Amino acid sequence: MSVTALILVSALSGQTPYSSEIITYKKQEYEISFKEIPIADLQNNRLKLQSSAAEDLTDMIVAAAQDGVFIKVNYGFRDHDLQKQIFKRNRRYAAKPGNSKHEIGLAVDINGIKKDKNLRRWLKQNAARFGWKQTIKRERWHFEYQKQDTQHCNQTQPNV
Repeated sequence: MSVTALILVSALSGQTPYSSEIITYKKQEYEISFKEIPIADLQNNRLKLQSSAAEDLTDMIVAAAQDGVFIKVNYGFRDHDLQKQIFKRNRRYAAKPGNSKHEIGLAVDINGIKKDKNLRRWLKQNAARFGWKQTIKRERWHFEYQKQDTQHCNQTQPNV
């Protein structure tokens, strides 16, 4: 394992905060358990995803680093207000607010995938092992977590 991969494994293996929030997705409310990963996203916030997605993304980042490929995430979870802002700026690529997997912590946008052939190849060959899949053809950077048994996540329950 390279020194860089060892540093990454060490940084990602610490305790990370959990939180639970009520999120509206496709006009239904869900209580979702989130986990923060100790890496920064595009806004220098700790990357936040649903717990199982966060754990599997961490494992994927470490495995990629061990192979000499480095994954940088632009976005994970986005709240409804941020999704509205992004949708207003770019309706071609952004989902309507309330319909984005980012809003329920099951999507990430990976930086550099357009230019980095090794990253693209590694993700194509390995992302599914960790439950991640590139789901929107025109958005090569957008990956969704699809390892759950239910439609959205086995950790989401309709809020009654």
